[in-house]
Amino acid sequence: MTETGVLRWAGVVRHEALPVTVYCRSGPRILQREGVFGLYSPPRRPQYNGAIEAGIGSLKSRIERRAAWEGHPEVWNAEDVEAARREANALARPRGGLGPTPETLWKSRERVATESRDQFRELVEIDRNRAMEEEGKSPSGVLLEQEARRIDRNALRRALVDHGDLLFKRGPIPLVIKSQKTANIT
Repeated sequence: MTETGVLRWAGVVRHEALPVTVYCRSGPRILQREGVFGLYSPPRRPQYNGAIEAGIGSLKSRIERRAAWEGHPEVWNAEDVEAARREANALARPRGGLGPTPETLWKSRERVATESRDQFRELVEIDRNRAMEEEGKSPSGVLLEQEARRIDRNALRRALVDHGDLLFKRGPIPLVIKSQKTANIT
């Protein structure tokens, strides 16, 4: 996300109500000033981005169609992007054909109360210190960005569980086929 995109997004969430966490691939540090934690994907693990990449692909298709309709298929502008975003939020059905639209889900979401947000921040700090301790790092020490992200992922996961916002349930674990030889067996 570009700095401009982050600033615009921060303005939207400030108006709409801030989330507690945001999934991201790269650093929207500006959101930290607003008290929003970034959930970074682990390095070299593109499967973490699957749903986001699918959403981006869907949005790109809508933007391309809109730009072509407006007579400039090779050049996208902010109006095309905004129209595609609005269309996707009004028409998509991520939970099935009879499910709610993203717009309906967004409007009906539960707002995060200030008390709850403060409790979550405290839990993140406690869990961050615990994760650093487990890795033999000093809470006041300087970390490489990759180390900080790994520790933050662990701390945020624990804080989300401790706060009751993340539940784990066991499901089928798919077999990962690694070798090309086994992949060709029918």
